[in-house]
Amino acid sequence: MKNILQKVFRNRGNGRNWFLYFILVMYASSIIIVTFQSFGEQHFTYLSLSFLKGHLDLNGYPLAWNDTALFGGNRYFPPGPFPALAISPLVFVGNLFGYTLFHHYLHWVLVLGVFLSIYKLARVLNYNPRDSFFWAFAFNMGSPFILTSLLAWSWHFSQALTVFLTLLSLYEFLTRRRLLIIGLLYAGIFATRTTAVLGIIYFLMEILFSKEKRVIKLQNIGKILIPVIVAGVFLSFYNFQRFSSLFESGYSYQQIDPVLEKARSFGLLSFTHIPGNLYYLFLASPVQVFLDSTTKVLRFPFITYDEWGLGIFYTSPFLLTLFTYNFKKVGSKLLLLTAFIILVPILMYYGIGVRQFGYRYVLDLLPYVFLLMMKERQKPVLSSGFRLVVLASIMFNVYLLSSINFM
Repeated sequence: MKNILQKVFRNRGNGRNWFLYFILVMYASSIIIVTFQSFGEQHFTYLSLSFLKGHLDLNGYPLAWNDTALFGGNRYFPPGPFPALAISPLVFVGNLFGYTLFHHYLHWVLVLGVFLSIYKLARVLNYNPRDSFFWAFAFNMGSPFILTSLLAWSWHFSQALTVFLTLLSLYEFLTRRRLLIIGLLYAGIFATRTTAVLGIIYFLMEILFSKEKRVIKLQNIGKILIPVIVAGVFLSFYNFQRFSSLFESGYSYQQIDPVLEKARSFGLLSFTHIPGNLYYLFLASPVQVFLDSTTKVLRFPFITYDEWGLGIFYTSPFLLTLFTYNFKKVGSKLLLLTAFIILVPILMYYGIGVRQFGYRYVLDLLPYVFLLMMKERQKPVLSSGFRLVVLASIMFNVYLLSSINFM
């Protein structure tokens, strides 16, 4: 890490890149401070404790919000169990010393992993260290991931883990290409966020469009799919043990805000939800901060974000460069198609993603979009204009987040 930083921030005639260095230090400090001070929802820690006792429910554990599913007199957590399983060894060791290791203490590790994964992907694509860091800043601070990186509550923890595993899979595919490893990573993704597992389509299509023999293609597809199929069987058994149904994960029984409950009455997945999700994905703008409820006098910070959503081009205006690419490469078309396939069930979902900055569900597909952008540039060099837009995005996002209460 030290060598990387030296390459990025070494003197280049115009003096040290002090502003980039300042952003990195402040961002890293904020992550560590917030993740060690904020508490919020810690469902995966409690679920891990329950697993260690041989149970699947969350009965008797203090819950910070009403996101659990009530069924048969027991409380369950609907999202996939992999985050709880992943931290179980550390939780077990903590218990031996009479200490509960909450998952928010580990959140910063995932955030750092995401940052370094984007950096490494850019390096594989021949970007220089400085531009590779700009890509990493663009993802971690210039996108909806910025709040996910800071707010270590249950939903954000699972989303950070999903993004990290996705980026590891893409890096593995571009480097050592161990398909069984990719399959195992997507098994973990499947057991964390179901919609994100659709990203496996990219790897399957890459194999199908390769010039290898049919037998080799089938073997490679099997290496990726078998771990995911095993994970699907495990999840079906997990669901049956909790809800007496192979396909019920608990979202139908989830205790939620009345506003969301009304939306769910139209269906967990429904075409009815598409217009609302499209609005919050693309069109929702910042909202004014008024002095009081009766006047139109603005007070600092004058504008803020709506926790129901903020358009992606407000948080990440550099994504507009996507409209300048021709997408002639087969790999680029496959990445674009994969992102679209992941987006479809997200747009049909009733939940929208409240308590977010931007539109956090887009994080399921954002790694593929970033890889697409990095690959589509004619030369692996970022223009001064692109860097300026990334920095402006970061400053704007930080400004909007300035009033958030992390406790």
